Amino acid sequence: GAVSCPAAVVGGTIATPAVTNDVDGAVRALIHEVSPACSTVVVIGDGGGDGSYSRQALHEFHLALQNERATAISLVEMRDGAPGWLHRYTPGGKPRPRYVGYGKDNEETMFTASN
Repeated sequence: GAVSCPAAVVGGTIATPAVTNDVDGAVRALIHEVSPACSTVVVIGDGGGDGSYSRQALHEFHLALQNERATAISLVEMRDGAPGWLHRYTPGGKPRPRYVGYGKDNEETMFTASN
């Protein structure tokens, strides 16, 4: 199953969102929620670079799992953050079909039209 361990809290309004980092809270939630049967932890970040809070959370998760002696757990970061996840998978985690699109945007349609 999936658990949520957000490393940031978004508040404010739609026009002026306020993002507050909470990496320590995310680490506590991860240690509380991860089970011995867990084999992989996927971190879906903001797609930012090395200075982003999600990269900091990834580093802190790594340290926390080492401290908990959970060395059998693989820790990976999803490329392109949440938009990258939703491009490749449904919100429930099922892979999206390869040919998404209609008409001329569909790869299969473009292939058959060229023959």
